[in-house]
Amino acid sequence: ELRSQAMKRPDYSDAPEFLIRNFFDTVRANLHIVLSFSPVHPKFADRAKKFPGLISGCAIDWFLPWPREALIAVSNGIIGKEFLCEKMHAEKIRDELMRHMADVHDIVVNTCDTYLQTMRRHVYFTPKSYLSFLESYKIIYTTKLVEIEQKSTR
Repeated sequence: ELRSQAMKRPDYSDAPEFLIRNFFDTVRANLHIVLSFSPVHPKFADRAKKFPGLISGCAIDWFLPWPREALIAVSNGIIGKEFLCEKMHAEKIRDELMRHMADVHDIVVNTCDTYLQTMRRHVYFTPKSYLSFLESYKIIYTTKLVEIEQKSTR
């Protein structure tokens, strides 16, 4: 397969050295690596000091804040299936809960900005923080639901 790729080049030679050089050229032209680091993680500074090429020789994508619809969709995907309410208006309560989760995220992000302005210290509330918040809520919700069901059967 390498030979068929190499034959397309105008300077083709059947020598093994040419095939190896062609392979490395192809890899160099097509290999892309995606690394994702959290700037909040304590090892980020250590890795940046040990491997400065990770920072200076790369493209850094700063992600924009999540839109409200995306926050609601994510909370619905994580918590929506776990929400077990026996009331008549359970669907409405669940939808309000999903909107509330998005509101809490927005409030925390705005509070982080206010904290930066007043205390001049950065506090990051990343998408991972939002996902951890939702997972924590789900754990607490299911635990409390089990406790309530146990108490109601007594």
